[in-house]
Amino acid sequence: MVKVLADSNSFVHLELLTDLKLLDSLENRHGAIGAVVRELLRSEASPLRSAVIDKYGGLEHNIYSPEQRALIEKTFQNPEWYFQASAHYPLVISAMEALRSGKFDVEYNSSGRDYEATQGTSRRASCPIYLAAGAEALAIEAALEQRVELDFYSTDLYQIFVAVQEKSNFDEKVWSDPRNNSEFPTPFAYLLYTIASYLEDLSRLAIQATSSQSLVENGAPGEVAEQIVRSWSVCVWSIADSAQEVSSDFRLSIIRQYLVFMLQLGWGISEVYLGPIPSNVVDLSAWRDFFLAKLKSMLHPSDHARWYALQEAVESLDKGKGYVSDGYEWLQDSLAS
Repeated sequence: MVKVLADSNSFVHLELLTDLKLLDSLENRHGAIGAVVRELLRSEASPLRSAVIDKYGGLEHNIYSPEQRALIEKTFQNPEWYFQASAHYPLVISAMEALRSGKFDVEYNSSGRDYEATQGTSRRASCPIYLAAGAEALAIEAALEQRVELDFYSTDLYQIFVAVQEKSNFDEKVWSDPRNNSEFPTPFAYLLYTIASYLEDLSRLAIQATSSQSLVENGAPGEVAEQIVRSWSVCVWSIADSAQEVSSDFRLSIIRQYLVFMLQLGWGISEVYLGPIPSNVVDLSAWRDFFLAKLKSMLHPSDHARWYALQEAVESLDKGKGYVSDGYEWLQDSLAS
């Protein structure tokens, strides 16, 4: 029934599920949500697909109608609905099933030009992994903007990241081919790059939504923000041991992204806010220390290979940046202690 409705460009089934009372009355609400979410990831007419593409790209002439937008705002961008429906679960399961099936192994380890294309229709516009991760990022972003503190399973993003990394295979010919994008030569590399970028953007939004003073007073950044930082640090921990899966340059770029953000929290606040800095925010060192603590907690002291990759990334930082040169000694000392 869900497929027939979707094929006719009707998403009345999702509209019905916006009613939380109806949702609670269903004998198997998780089954209903699962069936609908899976179809939303498959259908080219899906409002969820349109929402992800509208935000993150993949289809040059994407149509995201006001009706579609209103429906997504009542569901995936409505923290109460997203939490009550456990909508994150079919999203992450769909992504993991697609990865475990093996059907993308060859294609996603070859050239990523069609996948990361910005003109026309890119391959990622119909990729269940890309769409699922993007939908989760949209939902978490809405929760942060609305200051809702519930468990939105931000850790799903690192689970997808690690699963993608496990499927990635470093082939020197592909990764060094000048015809491929040097930042992310393959679709799997593009997915890793994208998820890391989601986590950086969500971290920035979490900090903007919560002043450093409240972090100091409460001793914690809030459940959603804590999961985001933990997820990002796990991605760094995972990519630091990826010699057979990605190039050394790509590995260092993912690690540097975290380190640079951490240094910006300490010595380059204007880089974090990308706009007017609120008058009540004068110091983000509490957040800087929180990011450091999370990173160190994810790296076991005896794991020398990962620590070596981390130190290599530190040494490759651009000291021409003021926040890097100002915080470089602190970073080295903090990681060594």
